[in-house]
Amino acid sequence: MTLTEIAIKRPSLIIVIFSVLTLGGIFAFNNLGYELMPDFSPPVITITAVYPGASPSEVQSSVTKPIEDALSSLENIDDMTSKSLENASIVIVNFKFGTDLDLAAQDAQRKIDNIKRLLPTDVQSPTISKIAINDQPIMQVAVNANLADKVLFDKMKNEILPQIQQLKGVAAIDMLGGEEREIRVNVNKDKLTFYKISLLQVTQAIKQANLEFPTGKVKNPDDQLTVKLAGKFTSIEQLKDLVVFTPPMGSPIRLHEVADVTDGIRDISSVIRFNGQNGIGLRIKKQADANAVETAKVLRLKMSELEKSYAKDNVKFTIADDVSLFTLDSVNAVTHDLEIAIALVALVMLLFLHSLRNSIIVMIAIPASL
Repeated sequence: MTLTEIAIKRPSLIIVIFSVLTLGGIFAFNNLGYELMPDFSPPVITITAVYPGASPSEVQSSVTKPIEDALSSLENIDDMTSKSLENASIVIVNFKFGTDLDLAAQDAQRKIDNIKRLLPTDVQSPTISKIAINDQPIMQVAVNANLADKVLFDKMKNEILPQIQQLKGVAAIDMLGGEEREIRVNVNKDKLTFYKISLLQVTQAIKQANLEFPTGKVKNPDDQLTVKLAGKFTSIEQLKDLVVFTPPMGSPIRLHEVADVTDGIRDISSVIRFNGQNGIGLRIKKQADANAVETAKVLRLKMSELEKSYAKDNVKFTIADDVSLFTLDSVNAVTHDLEIAIALVALVMLLFLHSLRNSIIVMIAIPASL
């Protein structure tokens, strides 16, 4: 019995089969993940080398040209461009489509390692990075609170940020802006000269005193304990009273005698403002195999929970940019266009064939087939 005969003689069987397929399609459609762009990485690598204090011409002759010469022997190169800037060299290599980018990056790394001895000694080790579309942040958030900027930064870094980083789908979070606490030791040059102490002695004294390390174990018949030497500073006063030098004849020289020790903030390199109000910015990136829409949904729920947990400090998360919203709008637009297309096809069938039955069949067949 052919398929056509089965369809004619056993219509109920065909109805059951297509009903099962339709239900399965609906279930699969509802579980589809939304992505704005396909998982695609252009075959491009970037080599960056930092040469502190060098002029663009010096960077060009001493760094950029040797790197270009070394990379020119790589296979499947489409084109290569470079920029020689003050203090830095940037070389961009475009490969032909279809090139294994991981293998190409490994080959480039070997070429760079071979010429490191030819580069100036002050040049930092060149870094190789791949350009990936999915590495862009999926959400940018501004955080504000009724706290001092230094206190908010510390609370954000040590308490709030770890809770967000452990969420499913979150790969990395870049924190921008804010005021980070920093203990400043401003050494007085004249006092160092008077006491005949070098700057190296001061820095070594601070490093050697601000340490914690294990010293051994204490055992008894029932237990074993690990003993460590806790030497980290817990207050500014302890740091000020640190002995930096003890002369053969005389009293010890303490840090506050040769330097001003203050509890300040790190030099500000970025400022984040949202609606004219200073705050801390978060750039959140998703994992490579994570879904942007689902990750954004989890982030929104977590931020609502954190706002409730830190309500006494009035911590507020304001989403400045969310890629998932555009993705959802695109999906809804496709669905809307599909509905219009089905309605127009059914209307054309009705107007030209004058058959309501054929119009209904079309309205059922198109979404069922999809």
